[in-house]
Amino acid sequence: MAAFPVRLAALAAVCLVAACDPVPPAPALGSEERGQALLIASGLPQNSVLAITEVEDRAMIFFAVEDATPAQVAAAPAGICALSGSNVAYSQVRPPEHPEDLPGINILVITCSA
Repeated sequence: MAAFPVRLAALAAVCLVAACDPVPPAPALGSEERGQALLIASGLPQNSVLAITEVEDRAMIFFAVEDATPAQVAAAPAGICALSGSNVAYSQVRPPEHPEDLPGINILVITCSA
């Protein structure tokens, strides 16, 4: 019978420690972990994304048009901005500067609010 209060105390201690631990910070800009987090947050199929870049409040996703549905592309900005706890301020899909060098590729430009 003495085991029950000890186990309960141990469980309570674990819960208290877990509750006191701070939430881990978001992965650092430019890190591989951040790139993976952005890919997941975008909701775009992994095989459609060629590259993701991020500078401050702006992200750019180079993606293969044929591998992502219009609905996935439309939903991506909200997922990207939610990763940093902000809303979408602006988003646009545009071709690359030299589309002949990257056929079938578009760029999703996303600016999140501060």
